Formats: sequence, structure tokens, C-alpha cells
Amino acid sequence: MYEKAQLYFDGSRQLVHLPEGMMLKGNDIYVRYDTFSGDVILSRRPMSWEEFFKEDVREIVPADFMSPADRNQGEQTATFLTITE
Repeated sequence: MYEKAQLYFDGSRQLVHLPEGMMLKGNDIYVRYDTFSGDVILSRRPMSWEEFFKEDVREIVPADFMSPADRNQGEQTATFLTITE
């Protein structure tokens, strides 16, 4: 689900005002920049690694993410580099 968020600037900082219902819990979050799409992804920080690995990704990942057609990358071949001295 996509919703719009408001961007603000405070000097050299950029602030994001998240819509109601999309607030992240805790004081720290993970921020990732996708160089391919240019998207900035905000993720909540799990309280522990145990919690991280117990996470049910069905609640996070959209049902249409990586459809069978997206996953079909065709035949994969390995390329090896041979170095001779």
C-alpha cells in the first residue's frame, strides 16, 4: 500500500512526516537507499536478532512481490576467471 508523506527541510536535514498508521515503533530505524530505483526504504529496527528472524514477512512483503514471472531469470551460467602467471 502506498500513501503520500510530506517532506520538510530543516537546514541541511530532510524530515519525513509519516501518515497516521505508518508510524515506526522504537527510537531507531534502518534506512536503505536502493541505487537501482532511487527509493529510500525505512524499516523498523528489531529489538533483537531473535525477533528479526521470527519476523513474518507476509505482513511486510506485498503478496504480488516477486511473482513467478519475476523469479524466472532464465538459465544461469557461471563465469570463471582464470589467472595465469
